[in-house]
Amino acid sequence: MGVADSSAEVRNWRKAKRAELLKARLELAPEVRRQLGRRVLECLIDNFREPCSGTVGLYFPFRGEINLTPFVEQVRAWGGSTSLPVVVAKGQPLEFREWKPGEALQKGALGIPFPAHGARVGPQTLVIPLLGFDAACFRLGYGAGYYDYTLQAALMRPMAIGVGFELARLDTVYPQPHDVPMDFIVTERGLQRKP
Repeated sequence: MGVADSSAEVRNWRKAKRAELLKARLELAPEVRRQLGRRVLECLIDNFREPCSGTVGLYFPFRGEINLTPFVEQVRAWGGSTSLPVVVAKGQPLEFREWKPGEALQKGALGIPFPAHGARVGPQTLVIPLLGFDAACFRLGYGAGYYDYTLQAALMRPMAIGVGFELARLDTVYPQPHDVPMDFIVTERGLQRKP
């Protein structure tokens, strides 16, 4: 299997790896997941004050992802604004709507909440969940490609920070032609910069 190999073998490997990594993440004890998540939050706070003092696109935690609610509060304390993604249509970039804790949410694609009334914004920084990642900062997500479409379509490409647990580290994700690497990956072990 090559780096940009899009064969059925690679597609099947990526699908199986997604299921394996999701299972491993969900099997973490809740307290362990919280402790690891706190370390990720500390790393974000220690390293990303400047890029996160503008408009930041975050995510609502889903399937054992790191809960970034404390980071929402930190970004807002730095003078930044926070937003959450909305799935507009399959195969299309995400739309981001301004949101802060306490504002109304409604259920969207896959039951993931999104802002019911927030203004549409263009984030300067995106904090993106991941299932897997590699040393080249390529991310393995759930497979729909929404973040890749979003980064490709942006007029001014936002800084992309992938967040996840160290258990998600892989030798390679076998990136596909449409995959966009993250600028940084943050896990409980710290910060990894795109080579």
